[in-house]
Amino acid sequence: MRYTDRFGHCWSVSYNRVGDAGWSLVFADGGIRLVNIEPVATHPGALSEAELKEMFCDAERVLVCDDETWYVGYRRRATGGRGRSHAGLATRFRSEAEDVRYSRQMLDFRHMSTGQLREHLEAARGNARKK
Repeated sequence: MRYTDRFGHCWSVSYNRVGDAGWSLVFADGGIRLVNIEPVATHPGALSEAELKEMFCDAERVLVCDDETWYVGYRRRATGGRGRSHAGLATRFRSEAEDVRYSRQMLDFRHMSTGQLREHLEAARGNARKK
């Protein structure tokens, strides 16, 4: 199965069964892997083009840095301090050790080189929080 994003990059799509929860999708283009964190109940072969696009947009990039695995994706910004809400999306770095960091800018993490993405991860250290 293949998916072409709006920039014309063609991604191969594979999927794995995740227990009774459904299917996990993996989008791959060269050395870049995007994983769908939330399993989908429908068999991926039966997904419409619109559903596949939605899964792609929600997928997070897998980044290995210093023997630690990070997942990079977009998340809606939460309500800020003093009751103010921050509109829009943020680029979030989430480690398997529950470390969460946010970039101060929107990143095109799907097409960015691994080196550039690691630099942004390091820069986001000041925006870290532990769960």
